[in-house]
Amino acid sequence: AFGDRPALTFLRTANPHPGADEQPIIWRFADLLAGIHRFANALHRLGFGPTDTVAVLMPGSLPYHLALWGGSAAGIVQPLNPLLTIDKLCSLLKASGATVLVAWGAEDDSGYWSKAMALREQVPALRHVIHVAPVDGAGVQPLPAGIRDLDTLMATEPADHLVSGRHIGADEVCAYFHTGGTTGAPKLARHTHGAQVFMAWSYVQMQGLLPGDVAINGFPLFHVAGVLPGSLAALSAGVHVVIPTTGLFRNREVIRNYWKLVERYRATVLSGVSTVLTALTEVPLDGADISSLRYARTGAAPLTPELAARFTKLFGLHIYET
Repeated sequence: AFGDRPALTFLRTANPHPGADEQPIIWRFADLLAGIHRFANALHRLGFGPTDTVAVLMPGSLPYHLALWGGSAAGIVQPLNPLLTIDKLCSLLKASGATVLVAWGAEDDSGYWSKAMALREQVPALRHVIHVAPVDGAGVQPLPAGIRDLDTLMATEPADHLVSGRHIGADEVCAYFHTGGTTGAPKLARHTHGAQVFMAWSYVQMQGLLPGDVAINGFPLFHVAGVLPGSLAALSAGVHVVIPTTGLFRNREVIRNYWKLVERYRATVLSGVSTVLTALTEVPLDGADISSLRYARTGAAPLTPELAARFTKLFGLHIYET
């Protein structure tokens, strides 16, 4: 529907005025759809079916979106919190019966690749580990025996249709998200295609999202907030979603430069948990023009009346709780 319009912009750096070697990477809606088809077709070529599960162990990035939506188009996707221990990750993979793991080819701050190699050893059902090269380098070189490379797998796949010919039903499971594990071991929650689509539609109605809106999505993509309202709802309405570095809101530079990033990308929607909103109240506008913002929301934790009032006083924004 939105073809040549920008769908996703990945920021290599939190600098609102990046240098020549730090320029953002922009995917149009057409690019995103083509990548989703290629990813799903690559899984199908590996023998992956509608009831199989692909787990994802990556930071915020463009390829994460291929794994989310391409994984759902081919079967069931299971986003994983990289901060969990190996024992908990193993338990989640065994519970879902995951046969494929898509992993970031670098350590970064969460030990992505080391954890992926440990899971490969400890989860017998994993038939394939797919390496995703980081934006700033080639990743793991050479790849260990038996490890597949995402770019290589996708290179020869059709970009305009699902090779499987699959017709997706509303009641089919598309994702396993895990709970936080605050009251015991993390548990899996099943999402159906119909439920996710309804959620996306309802968010668009409640927020009045429109083509041309711009949202900075700093939520992690293993969390429902980052995946559903932050991505699926936004993209379904033609919203341009900005991914603020692989560190997202955990990157202190993103918070420090947030208002300048709003000005740079003319963001219209602000989203953050209460801890992020609290941090933003400590960041002066310093002349940044944030007049493009028209909607602010929070969730996942209670919003205190004091924080809500302070945010409105400082920035003129009413925060909606979801």
